[in-house]
Amino acid sequence: MSRSVKKNAVCPDRNPWAKKQANRRVRRMDVASGCAYKRAYESWNICDWRWQESLSDMWKTQVDRNEKYGDPKTYMQVRNEWMKMYVRK
Repeated sequence: MSRSVKKNAVCPDRNPWAKKQANRRVRRMDVASGCAYKRAYESWNICDWRWQESLSDMWKTQVDRNEKYGDPKTYMQVRNEWMKMYVRK
């Protein structure tokens, strides 16, 4: 079993569709100058952002959600979800 972990504990956006569409449009466009690709596709449509959340913040969020909606999870379940999203490859 692999013991590798992520170098930086971040969770990237997992929707590459918009980025793929932007790359296709730029490749098919006749780019005359170096900056002309910026006019081919709006940069705010590309989903390439990341976020980071500590385990304690995720646990506080879960405690608040439990009080609000009655969705009980143990600390080990929350820790496992955090490890799956932020630590494991």
